[in-house]
Amino acid sequence: MPHLAALTTVGMHQRQQPVDLCGLPVPFRMQPGLSKLAPGFPAAISALGSDEPLFQERRRVVESGQAIHALPGTDPTPLLQTLLHHASRSPVWENSFANLPSAAANDLWAWPLAIREDLVWLDGRPRSDGLPGCLRWLCVCNPSHWAPENKPGASFTELHAPVADNALIQSAAHHLVRLVTAGDAWERTVWTITPQAQHDQHPQRSVPRRWPDSSDLDHFAALCYWRTERQVFLPFTFGAEPNQAVFCIRVDVNPLHSVVESAAGAARLHDCLASMSDAVLTYRGLGQARAPLLAWLRARQQRGG
Repeated sequence: MPHLAALTTVGMHQRQQPVDLCGLPVPFRMQPGLSKLAPGFPAAISALGSDEPLFQERRRVVESGQAIHALPGTDPTPLLQTLLHHASRSPVWENSFANLPSAAANDLWAWPLAIREDLVWLDGRPRSDGLPGCLRWLCVCNPSHWAPENKPGASFTELHAPVADNALIQSAAHHLVRLVTAGDAWERTVWTITPQAQHDQHPQRSVPRRWPDSSDLDHFAALCYWRTERQVFLPFTFGAEPNQAVFCIRVDVNPLHSVVESAAGAARLHDCLASMSDAVLTYRGLGQARAPLLAWLRARQQRGG
């Protein structure tokens, strides 16, 4: 059972970065979309206050013993030290994480309740079968319809096998793994629209919600949520094991109407959704929702946002 006595949290809510809908790609394509992590950008990890609803979501996963999964014999200490070093150098950290090092030194289970992000250790060296990369350790409470307990030992290509229209990502797998496990830090953001407000969407823990009735478009949209994942890759090296990276995943869920704030943003999101392939719509569970979403976005555009 996880021991939580060492946990110390702070009541500081980290603000999500503004959503730039006008920057969405049209036509939409499944692609890596990596960019270098620029100086001054938000830290790869952010403190989670015990007064936040997300804390209770993550605590339920921790108390069930389902938050941490690893290959046998894996010691995540070097990875966690890298994260603490990154946080201490961040200009936006504001010393809010100062109590974590002593807690984490004695209790790995302090981590999923002290930070908002899920963590994955990616070993960038090819596996014995030649496949690129290998997942060695996962601390995940907020998966997006996948089961972390099945992923220790998975390669980069196996991890992305279920992704729709994945030919570009799979063909570049070896290059992408080398890129994110050596040298610079990288980030990307992925998004979807969902009728589910919770962060934890584990296939066995989360009961899928039906899309709301679409006869009233404003009522339909009021029950939809904009779900994003900010994914950051931080490379690290320890001992004789180069080409390692920690993959930090921050999930944010916000009401859709709070994100679509302008006519230009509504128009761009409309065109992006309209250009999605049937495979992507099915993968993201948007097939049934696209028509009412497009109709609502057209109306939102005509109203000026």
